[in-house]
Amino acid sequence: MKISLRHLTYLLLLGVFTFTLASACSLNIKHSVTSSKQPTENCRKVQHEMGETCIPLNPQRVITLWITILGNTLALDIKPFASAYITSEPLPEYLRDRADGIESVGNLGEPNLEKILLFKPDLIMANSRLQNIYQQLS
Repeated sequence: MKISLRHLTYLLLLGVFTFTLASACSLNIKHSVTSSKQPTENCRKVQHEMGETCIPLNPQRVITLWITILGNTLALDIKPFASAYITSEPLPEYLRDRADGIESVGNLGEPNLEKILLFKPDLIMANSRLQNIYQQLS
């Protein structure tokens, strides 16, 4: 059996093309698997009522979804950029002067999930009364 130089070139190019295609596909598979994992080097794992969460070590975009949590974060000199509160009532007096510039994400019992998503928070702090929307917030 005699193989011409032209056929040998075609087979060689086909092999290189197949190898390149297979390599590219395997790189995409590896990337999609690793990108779905939460990074653990810049966070602290915290156990809570709903399970375990990896909390960033230095969260910059904090949202609070309960008025007492807003008060607690402000007491710790952490100013959330957004919070849920009763929009028809003014904030308690002890919070008014410290809450300037904090965006509203809706009412306490029904925060606006779409608005929260648009804000791309690093950390959302809520209490167990909102456990029915925990998966959506996660």
